[in-house]
Amino acid sequence: MGYMDNFKTSLNEVFRLSPTDLEDEETRDDATVAVEETENIEEGPVIDETPRSQHFISSPGYRHNDKTSACSTARDSVISADTRIIGKIMSNGNLLIGGDVEGDIIAKGDVRIKGKVRGNISANKVELSECSVLGNLRAEASLMIDSGSEVIGDIESGDTSIDGKIKGNVISTADVVCKKNSFILGNVSSDSISIEKGAVVCGEIHIKCSENPDELFSKYFSSVKQES
Repeated sequence: MGYMDNFKTSLNEVFRLSPTDLEDEETRDDATVAVEETENIEEGPVIDETPRSQHFISSPGYRHNDKTSACSTARDSVISADTRIIGKIMSNGNLLIGGDVEGDIIAKGDVRIKGKVRGNISANKVELSECSVLGNLRAEASLMIDSGSEVIGDIESGDTSIDGKIKGNVISTADVVCKKNSFILGNVSSDSISIEKGAVVCGEIHIKCSENPDELFSKYFSSVKQES
């Protein structure tokens, strides 16, 4: 019997420890030895178990690539589909509007609308996608209206592509293309116009011309040339 066993026997006699208490004492002794052995182990390099994706997201300048932002850039302002804004919106960049707006929209960049707007719109380029606009619309560079969109108001634009419904006059400083689903209840004025089969224009069509009508007549009609 070793020194430790004699010591435990003496403790048992003095304090009348039960066999269970003795087992607990042995467990604590073993744990003490294990701790002492652990303290002698040299510390190795610390391994960072943080998921790699978290490092990228927290890195300076990192931009999360996600389908919801595919149509936006660093200068885009996005109004989501579940948002309603009452009041004027002004932006120095681009706008993507998926919700409802009651008020005018003025942007120096481009505007894409997929919601509802009750107010006037002014921007560089305007794209309407399955939306409704109640107000006048001004697009300096170009305007695109898809088959699911409706506009009640006058339009001033550059190049214009129409495949939806318009109740109002259209004035273009460039070309107008009326696709097969387009319906225009109003007058159209442009440098040129193309009307596909199925399109409807209920109003006057005026093609701008810088030349004198008499000069054009003598230029294009051969009968005048033969008489002279």
